[in-house]
Amino acid sequence: IRAINKKGVSPVVATVLLITMSVIVIAIIFIWARSVIEPSVTKFENPIDTVCENVNLRVSVAGSLVSIVNNGNQATIEGVKVRVDTGEIVGCDLGSPIPPAGAGSCTIDGEGTPEALIPILKDDNGQPYNCDKNEKSITS
Repeated sequence: IRAINKKGVSPVVATVLLITMSVIVIAIIFIWARSVIEPSVTKFENPIDTVCENVNLRVSVAGSLVSIVNNGNQATIEGVKVRVDTGEIVGCDLGSPIPPAGAGSCTIDGEGTPEALIPILKDDNGQPYNCDKNEKSITS
């Protein structure tokens, strides 16, 4: 009977394989965690969604002209988008931001009857943020 000469993996190769597998698992967990945990967008050191909820606008429309009054909100309205009756979101250029207790107007870029206005704020980093969850109804 012949003796079977079985050799295993050397300790150096085994160590390298374990370290490589550990790095791969850590990388996968890191990538997954980054996709799950959203970075917090803030305005005045508060979550910007909270600031969006507190936006107090009076909005009216005459034809394609939309008039907006920022009723004492602490945030400046940097821009707006308008949702029309077709469900489409159209632009509406303010020309300049509307400060607290200020007013402004814009002309709708597109067709359709305006139904709601989406305010756009800037976060603490100066990036625009659409307050999509806080549409303001438009009265004719």
